[in-house]
Amino acid sequence: MSLFYTLLLCWLALCSLIDIRTRKIPNWLIAPVFLYSIFYLVMHQHSLLGYHWLDSIIALLLALLLTIPGYAKNQFGAGDVKLLMSLALASSTLTILYTIAGTALSLIVWTISQTLLKQRQANITSTALQKTILKNDSKLPYAPFVFLGFLASLLFLK
Repeated sequence: MSLFYTLLLCWLALCSLIDIRTRKIPNWLIAPVFLYSIFYLVMHQHSLLGYHWLDSIIALLLALLLTIPGYAKNQFGAGDVKLLMSLALASSTLTILYTIAGTALSLIVWTISQTLLKQRQANITSTALQKTILKNDSKLPYAPFVFLGFLASLLFLK
């Protein structure tokens, strides 16, 4: 695995932790990756992960196409859209497609497991677990699922 894959994984992990804690991904965390990805594309004619610059631009448009409707319906936050835009500029169309598919799959698994846990809530004694996992929050943090989706995409792309 290249250095940039490792750095992107660490960056997504940090975004995930902050998103879990605050339900927001701050611009100071997204902007450097976004700007460096653009700079790298212009200077090297390929993305951080080694894909052709045009593939990254198509990935950016695809990420926008797939996230703007969710943002308009208030299902995604602006940070979620910017996170996927940054990831698209750093990678490729296939990476974004696999990441979004992995994200959706992990959200489905989470929803099913959360439903099962709520059914067995009486058996759970840990109040910390109840506060974090079983919180009846209508808006889930999206970055952890993107992290899992990107991690899964690495299995298919390498």
